[in-house]
Amino acid sequence: MAEQCHEKANRLLQEHNGEHFFRALNLVFWGLCLDLQGRLSEARLKAEAALAIAEPQAGLALAVCRAVGAPVFVQTGSMAKGKEMLTAAIEALTEIGFNKGLAHACAFQSWLFSVEGEAAGAEAYAQRALALAARIQCQQLFLTHYEMLQPVLEIGLINGTEVTFVQRILVRKGEQALPLLTRLAGHNDPEVRLRVIAPLAEIRGDQAIALITDLTGDAAAAVSQPARLAARRLGIPAVPGASYAELPAVLLQVNMLGGFKVLLQGAELGKTGWRTAKTQDLLAYLIHKGEPVDRERIQEDLWPDMDAENAANIFHVTLHRLRKLLSKAGCPDILCYSGKRYSLQPDSVCRDTQRFAELAATGLRKETSPEEREACLEQAVALYRGDYLEALDYCWLLHSREKLKQLYAEIRMSLARHYLELRSYGQAITHLQIVAEEDPFAEETHALLMKAYAGQGSRMAAIRQYQKVEAILQKELGLRPSTQLHDLYRNLMQ
Repeated sequence: MAEQCHEKANRLLQEHNGEHFFRALNLVFWGLCLDLQGRLSEARLKAEAALAIAEPQAGLALAVCRAVGAPVFVQTGSMAKGKEMLTAAIEALTEIGFNKGLAHACAFQSWLFSVEGEAAGAEAYAQRALALAARIQCQQLFLTHYEMLQPVLEIGLINGTEVTFVQRILVRKGEQALPLLTRLAGHNDPEVRLRVIAPLAEIRGDQAIALITDLTGDAAAAVSQPARLAARRLGIPAVPGASYAELPAVLLQVNMLGGFKVLLQGAELGKTGWRTAKTQDLLAYLIHKGEPVDRERIQEDLWPDMDAENAANIFHVTLHRLRKLLSKAGCPDILCYSGKRYSLQPDSVCRDTQRFAELAATGLRKETSPEEREACLEQAVALYRGDYLEALDYCWLLHSREKLKQLYAEIRMSLARHYLELRSYGQAITHLQIVAEEDPFAEETHALLMKAYAGQGSRMAAIRQYQKVEAILQKELGLRPSTQLHDLYRNLMQ
């Protein structure tokens, strides 16, 4: 039917000397129609005809023809040409501001990088494509081209890019999505395994239920508890020796390192936007406290500059909005009120800060093997997406923020020393540069950087590092470098 419509439209446009813009677009989408039927040679002819009409005109028509036609060129053996077309289309569509076309072009550019085995390029374009598509709710792009664009969706779930958007697409694909979800259910990152639970619970079926059952025994509590909650809700029997009786009614996965994000079985709470910033701040505060707090203390901590009456009014409105949000998300009972104090249900929250501290403790322990130390500390570094609740500015969080920030620096310094011992100078330098940027007055960091540069054979880089710290200390503190650092510099000069 669609093919007949394109054929009729093409005939009418030719008979009535229709505008080149519409003729080109009709031909390229006719080619897309043929492509989806697997008639690639015919699709290529239509795409070439569309380009021939659009190229003299340039502008939007040419950009769209390149974006839509490029996958056909790639599938018919012209990979370099297809990549060139996508690159040109992305540049033009970015300038024009046509986000739907840009999402299409970026998605297929990501797919092409995946085919070529270029992970960094695939990841960069996947993130851009998903961000654009989610913004305009363009699920159809991925539903129509699911087989080709699976790598883009996989990158989204692995990197945590537009997770809810990707999950909705996978749910709509149903059993077709199970191979991808099966693969990710075995991923080594517990956050990735967590993200497959929500779509599996909606897809259901024997294979999905088997995967959820497997995840109920996951080594990471952040995965096993949501999986067990999903299993209980779906009526899946507990595995032998296990019970659902001790489970909380719900488990929130909370990211507090960097931006504040709350996930309920992999789906983001407040994804469509918090009603007010105060609602988000109240939830963050209750999670931060981790114990019952009375109303007066909450008002004092969140709205210290308001009089008691106004603060009380704001508190009750904000509390109502938070309850409404939690109720809409399916967890109305997580917010508790007892003894005139407010709190979240015990054991209902799993925070990234907990995992970060656990990894740090293991990695910094003296008896930990070098291999395990490296693995734990690198995972901790990856978890630290930014300072604790970085968007918030309250006195009650400053101590935790500073404490975690110091632990993060200690982790990077430990990794730097580890890599120096292995003579992996490049990796050591990466960690040391980040620490030095945060604390430019720490001489030990600069000394290790100088040693790392020298180990690489970059003697001049080591000398420049000394000159840099010398200038910083003189300008900011009126001090000279320590004797030890100066001696290291003199040795390098010789």
